[in-house]
Amino acid sequence: MIGRWLKRNSAFPFTKEKLDAHYRYCLSLTNDRDEAFDVLQASVEKFLKSKTTPDHSDAYLRRIIRNQFIDNCRKLR
Repeated sequence: MIGRWLKRNSAFPFTKEKLDAHYRYCLSLTNDRDEAFDVLQASVEKFLKSKTTPDHSDAYLRRIIRNQFIDNCRKLR
């Protein structure tokens, strides 16, 4: 699924391998495949909407993922 999308969007700053690694990170946080994909999708959207281009895009996306996961946990309370 991610691979097909990447082929159409060549300007995307992450490779399939890096997105897979971020997905595994999301999966380790959520322990649920669907929720992990939702967290990743929301995080990538926030990353792409950000007005700054960080030097360390992987670390920046990882921070967004963690914050998104925390936000989702708060909404469930």
